[in-house]
Amino acid sequence: EVGYFMEMVFPLYGVRFISINDNFDSDTLHGDTGGINMAFKYLVSELYSRDLSVKYKSAKYVKFKRGEYQSKLRPYSYRKGADGRMEPDEETAPVVGLIFRLCVEGNGTGKIARILREREIATPATRLFQRTGQTGKYRPDAPFLWSEDSICGILAQDAYLGRTTNFKYSKPSFKSKKTVINPPEKRMTFENTHPAIIDLDTWEIVQKNRAQRKRPTKAG
Repeated sequence: EVGYFMEMVFPLYGVRFISINDNFDSDTLHGDTGGINMAFKYLVSELYSRDLSVKYKSAKYVKFKRGEYQSKLRPYSYRKGADGRMEPDEETAPVVGLIFRLCVEGNGTGKIARILREREIATPATRLFQRTGQTGKYRPDAPFLWSEDSICGILAQDAYLGRTTNFKYSKPSFKSKKTVINPPEKRMTFENTHPAIIDLDTWEIVQKNRAQRKRPTKAG
């Protein structure tokens, strides 16, 4: 594509093409085929990028197969321990226990969020701001405003069982920034990779309760 534009399209429309990093100026060619050299250089760069992508994915795959948690963002109520593994946060781990306990008692996500607001429990965004100063989704006017989405995310997070599930997401190409969700059969789950916050019985009851509360929308 680069060669085609530089050799055919740009000269046709009288476009002068300058590349500072490559020390290239089409006005100095005087009929020379410098565009082909540029195109070849970009082709080599793309192959190099592709090779780096394959090596990076291979290294990540090895770590994933060991059950290592690779995301920079750890689940709410976990922090990085001295050995690099995740460990429960003493301040926020009880909040996760409370959320699961309320769900076991039959409360929906809306009511759970309302209970947390009434008890003035800081949201994950508020807690992150207090510790690191990152604003992100922090709302200074509503530090205790829990949302149903946040509650749903916590109740669906199997990391609280002490397990690590990898390969949840992937990218179709090294050039693409789009992330797609992998089906369950493409994921890998490793048990006992870090201390658990809830037990398996609580998890199963919560998932059963949430499944029973789901109702079809008008769109099906």
